[in-house]
Amino acid sequence: MATIPAIVKTVAHVEAVMNAFLSTGNADVFTRHIEAMSDEDTRSSRAIMRGSENELTPMDEFLSMALQRDIITIDDVVHYAHRYSDSLKTAAA
Repeated sequence: MATIPAIVKTVAHVEAVMNAFLSTGNADVFTRHIEAMSDEDTRSSRAIMRGSENELTPMDEFLSMALQRDIITIDDVVHYAHRYSDSLKTAAA
């Protein structure tokens, strides 16, 4: 498995984090990146969403933050969602 970057600034960094997640299924790979990309507003939003039981999954939150920072495009988000869906189907088979 490729090294997970400490900081996510490029599409290649996002790809490395996503590959780590998809190969292990461990959503903890997103934790440090979500925290690093968070500001006070996003932390407050997360708390509100968690309190109203509308919390995003770590993968969704990571991809959303990468999208908001123009690191990836919406097409990239859809691509990763399909890859994740395919991995779930493969695991269930």
